[in-house]
Amino acid sequence: MPEHILDWASVGPNGLYTAGTGPSAIGVGVVSSYNSDGRTAETRSDGTPTQNGLWVDGLTTGVTTQLVFEAPVQNLSFEIYNIDQNTGVWDDRLTVFATDATGAQVPVSFSDLDGLHSASGNVVDADGNASTGIETSGADDSVFVSITGPITALTFVFEPGESATETGTFGIGNIGLDSAPLSDDIVDGTSGDDTINIFYTDAEGDMVTSGDDIIRAAEGNDSIDADAGNDRIYGEDGNDTIFAGTGHDTIFGGDGADSVEMGSGNDIFFGGEGDDWVNGDIGNDVLHGGTGNDFLRGSFGEDTIHSGGAGDGDDYLWGGYRDDRFVFQDGFGNDTVEGESIDETIGDTLDLTRVTSALTIDLTSSIEGTGTFTDGVDTANYNEIEHILLADGNNTIKLGDGSGNDTISGFRVPTDNGDGTYTAIDTLDVTEVTRDFGTTPITVRDIVVSDDGSGNAVLTFPYGDTLTLDGVPPSAFDDPEIFESMGVPEDPDGIVTGTGEDDLIFVGYDGDNDGDRIDNDDALLPGEFGDDDIVVAGAGNDLVFSAFGQDEVFGGLGNDILFGGEGHDALYGEDDNDDLYGEAGNDTLDGGIGDDTLTGGAGADVLIGGAGSDDFLGATIGDAVFGGDGVGETDSLDLTGYGPFKVVYDDGSTTSGRVDFLDSGGAVLGNMTFEGIENIVACFTTGTLLTTPRGSVPIEDMTVGNRVLTRDHGFQRIRWIGHRDVGPREFETHAHWQPVCIQQGALGEGLPNRDTLFSPNHRVLLCGAQAMLYFGEGEVLVPAKHLIGMQGVTAAEVEEITYWHILFDCHELVLSNNAWTESFQPGSYVMNALEEEQRREIFELFPELEGADAKDLFRSSRRTLTRTEAMVFHTQ
Repeated sequence: MPEHILDWASVGPNGLYTAGTGPSAIGVGVVSSYNSDGRTAETRSDGTPTQNGLWVDGLTTGVTTQLVFEAPVQNLSFEIYNIDQNTGVWDDRLTVFATDATGAQVPVSFSDLDGLHSASGNVVDADGNASTGIETSGADDSVFVSITGPITALTFVFEPGESATETGTFGIGNIGLDSAPLSDDIVDGTSGDDTINIFYTDAEGDMVTSGDDIIRAAEGNDSIDADAGNDRIYGEDGNDTIFAGTGHDTIFGGDGADSVEMGSGNDIFFGGEGDDWVNGDIGNDVLHGGTGNDFLRGSFGEDTIHSGGAGDGDDYLWGGYRDDRFVFQDGFGNDTVEGESIDETIGDTLDLTRVTSALTIDLTSSIEGTGTFTDGVDTANYNEIEHILLADGNNTIKLGDGSGNDTISGFRVPTDNGDGTYTAIDTLDVTEVTRDFGTTPITVRDIVVSDDGSGNAVLTFPYGDTLTLDGVPPSAFDDPEIFESMGVPEDPDGIVTGTGEDDLIFVGYDGDNDGDRIDNDDALLPGEFGDDDIVVAGAGNDLVFSAFGQDEVFGGLGNDILFGGEGHDALYGEDDNDDLYGEAGNDTLDGGIGDDTLTGGAGADVLIGGAGSDDFLGATIGDAVFGGDGVGETDSLDLTGYGPFKVVYDDGSTTSGRVDFLDSGGAVLGNMTFEGIENIVACFTTGTLLTTPRGSVPIEDMTVGNRVLTRDHGFQRIRWIGHRDVGPREFETHAHWQPVCIQQGALGEGLPNRDTLFSPNHRVLLCGAQAMLYFGEGEVLVPAKHLIGMQGVTAAEVEEITYWHILFDCHELVLSNNAWTESFQPGSYVMNALEEEQRREIFELFPELEGADAKDLFRSSRRTLTRTEAMVFHTQ
């Protein structure tokens, strides 16, 4: 039974570990090299039955793992797992070197070869038994190794045999070992602060020579100069100063803040606790900082610098000249890495393969070779790094405009689920990559995939930045869905799509999953150009403003309100009761199923009611109206406010014909046609149409609790509604109560969309450049009476009229006949104009209004202009 077990479950391929536990445990330094392919040995559990081990896979050139024991060991035993051969496919070979404290080789014995392996000196070769699986303990593919010792170092060389160009999978099992007596030729320090050099003699008479010495400084703040030779130096406790000198030295700094000059030669350093300062100097050195905030510099040579593991401090790792490798594992700390690009052949490598947690590697810096990486706890930064090797975790590569040209190895592309979808492993964060250096995010179509000439995929972004994925062929990205699964926004499909809820779709809408926008100069589909949009609002009560371009808008399910804006648009209400406004251009409006309201606006429009009882408003010269002929449906053409016109029915028809629009002398200015219209409204109505989720509803049909579209707060519920009838008797004593007529289009194209009567003090919204120029505000309110004299605004004279009031929780702006006007704002003047019963109703709803100036509580939503200020609009 061995005294100690070196268990690979708790030992990595690089670092300082222990064999056994307790006071008798033996420290073991492990150093694994990398071959030209960047491959190295790995510690993991593998095989059948599963065994912990030091494993290699598919090596085309050899790798070495060296174990350096802090004290001599003997009676070592272990198994070689799954060492086998399949001629021309794989062939496994292992060389085992054991050396004592003097550097002399110690014999190694191989057993249980079973005719399937051959051994010659320190080399064991596989001679067949090409098993398809990975066999472990006791299998025919295993070989037993024993070393009597004593030894202080054990080296494994994994490489392909002679019958194939690469290895299969094979490894080393746990190692049993015993402690061996210490030799008498160790230069020992004392518990004090020693100076150990060629002039020092210990209690046994041992001295530092120019040969291969073993120096144990013991406790204290010691100064050690090992001179020449392949020395082994143990600083142990204390803040030691160590000069390793020439030769291939191995240095165990121990605990304390040590200062180490490794000198020339291929040296190895293992640090302990404390903030160490280490300079590798000349040679290809390996530096392990241990815990603490260490400064590790490789200097001259191709060095490997290890950050440390869990509990590690914030280290400064400096490669120096030539091609260096920086190796990290979990718990790496907030480190700084400086590669230094002098005398390089392939450049410096950031090796993250030992980190098991997911990393975010930030490549957004415009300085090539500079970036950061984080696991969410620790964050390290680096500069002058040419290659990055990724770990097996789910990593994120973050890119930005001006990232430069970066190379990543170990990037794992998404797996194909076989159904047209993919599952990402490593991902790309391109939120800071744009098409125009700052505003428009990229999509899949903005990434160009090419070959670097060696079979590796190069991803090129809009401003020439590239990401080379070493080991990933360009064909790995032959489906756009692959990029989408990796986090790159999918290509727009040319259709602005709603969410299925009650959407507000306008130029600022970003709810389309593909990134399609209103008026984004992003038309893609055949026949579409520039700002031409296709909008599919989908389910829900949607409000759509398609603005510029020749747009197609589909309302879908729900009571939708669709505005075409500029251009020759096509609006399709589809299901339910919709409101369609063509606005400017020669538009096509199709209500579809439901009781719809269609308002053509300017231009020669085609208005199609479809199924249901539909209302047609805003008809003008050149329009064609088709009501439909459904049984039990009544379609109405409302010509209110159009002045003189004449309806001419087709012969034998009461539902089809034309409307001739006349001038003041009766001459025909032009006409429109209609079919399937059962009702033509040819008189003025007292109702004003308000925009609601149900479409345009006359104010007299509104009730408390109904929702109305407001400019500032979307759809809001009516808290109170009232009206007052004014007839000849009232007008005789209050002539100033006569209404103001704002004709169709007087406030702008389609504003309002029909001649509309307002009470003289009813305020309407005016906006634009004039408001901003004269009053410093883009939107202002003006009482209707202050606009009399402006083109299209006149004082009306009626015999009787009904004025309606609607009150919300605050002063709002509502769409009335397509023009924005105010809701009721309770103030002393207007409250006094109400009947007593109406005042009591309002005070019951808003008791805070009684006894106070209501205007102080119901602040005006916009600045109100005086008569003099309003005059600036009379010239437009």
